[in-house]
Amino acid sequence: VDISNDEGDAEETLTSYAQEVISMAPVFVKQSCHLSATRALSGKELIFKIVCCGKAWTDNIFKEYSNDYVDDLCERASLLWGHIASRGRLSPPAQRLMWDHLVRSSFMLLLEGFSKVTTCSTEGRSLMSMDLATLSSGLVSESIKERLDASFPNVCVPPSRSCREDSMRYVDTWIKVFFFPEEDAMNWIKQNRDQYHLDHSISLIVAKIPPKSKQIIALKKKAVIDIYNGTQIEFL
Repeated sequence: VDISNDEGDAEETLTSYAQEVISMAPVFVKQSCHLSATRALSGKELIFKIVCCGKAWTDNIFKEYSNDYVDDLCERASLLWGHIASRGRLSPPAQRLMWDHLVRSSFMLLLEGFSKVTTCSTEGRSLMSMDLATLSSGLVSESIKERLDASFPNVCVPPSRSCREDSMRYVDTWIKVFFFPEEDAMNWIKQNRDQYHLDHSISLIVAKIPPKSKQIIALKKKAVIDIYNGTQIEFL
């Protein structure tokens, strides 16, 4: 038996396995940070608050102010940054990484909550845009510092170069598609299916007022699912 060949194969297999594990490490770190940020921001509670706005999303009246949950989210993100920056246990790059995940998760939670609103008027969509703009302005460095002056007077401001603008643009684009004619919206979904979650795309089509019958909703959901599955469809 050629033991040297067996040992060489084993070493090659082990090396290949180690390289694969090392290559996956950044993905694990990213996912861990995302989950930690979502949990720290009380993601489930926030989504519940968005859905519970109920009538605010279906009213035919334009609101003057954003919803209270946005201010609560900005306050929580500010306090989390205060704790991160004041402990001195994380290096500046690590602090920047955590802040980026908190900012991105804030916007993604807003999108997740919006997508769970089953029926939405044009005025309700405008309110979503107002909530989004309020969140974005509430997460700029100066706003965070102002919120923390009482609790953390000596803490540094969060990094100004965060993913805030990109994250806001991502959610804002999704909101604007709601106003597209249905065929244009379906074309947009087809072009952007790799960028947005299936449930988020389905919500764009089925959440419009007036509410549709269950049968029509099922057909429209299937049309969006077919797009994600790469099936050629005819617009309803």
